[in-house]
Amino acid sequence: MTNNEEKVVAIYEDAKVLANIAAWSVELQVHRLRADRQEIPDFVMQPVVDFHLLVTVLTRLRKAAEMVAKISDISDVIRQFDDSLPDLKSIRNIQEHIDEYRLGNGRNKKVDPAALLTVVLDHDRLAWLDYELRVDDARRASASLFQAIVDNPPPAYVDKVKQFSENHRRNYE
Repeated sequence: MTNNEEKVVAIYEDAKVLANIAAWSVELQVHRLRADRQEIPDFVMQPVVDFHLLVTVLTRLRKAAEMVAKISDISDVIRQFDDSLPDLKSIRNIQEHIDEYRLGNGRNKKVDPAALLTVVLDHDRLAWLDYELRVDDARRASASLFQAIVDNPPPAYVDKVKQFSENHRRNYE
């Protein structure tokens, strides 16, 4: 195996681990959002925090997919993910740069700095500013993206697994 092939295998393995953590984190956040009671009853903002964490883990899953897309063709599934969650990038950007937006320095000039803390929230969706994120859409899109990562390993990874299996079989014959 060449150095480049070893690098491809390592990138894929790392991306798959990151994607696995992110996919499970999506499930965790969905579970928390759908729970009948909050973990910390006096913390009335827990659902808002959980939605913002959902945005973060969805973004991490997409980043893992982007790593895989450099070494295996899953660009169509990433595009489907983006189409399923059209407001994800905007929500992420605003929440990540909320300080700049509150000071009136955010890039998206349509965002009203005074409205940053106004959130419409239920167990199924977050509506924030002019954006929306639906839990079921997030869950479906993340599952599909994760499956594409698992189902589309680069050839170098497939070759390594075959080689490992053959060596393992020979050792036990």
